[in-house]
Amino acid sequence: MPKKCILCEKEAEYCIKGSSESYCKECAVEQFHDVDYLQKIEEQARKIVSLVEDAGEEGVSDDEEMSEE
Repeated sequence: MPKKCILCEKEAEYCIKGSSESYCKECAVEQFHDVDYLQKIEEQARKIVSLVEDAGEEGVSDDEEMSEE
């Protein structure tokens, strides 16, 4: 389910880092004028996926150690 812009309910493309506030491109430009300071939703999603994958790899190695005992 895609995030929605907090102002107009369109699909969000940008968010404020560390915040749940998200904006579509038009509202982001209107509110902040320079979207370079905002984080793209895609970047945020990639970081989350990477963290989950890393945690999964650690969990697998823990499970392997337990099965060896």
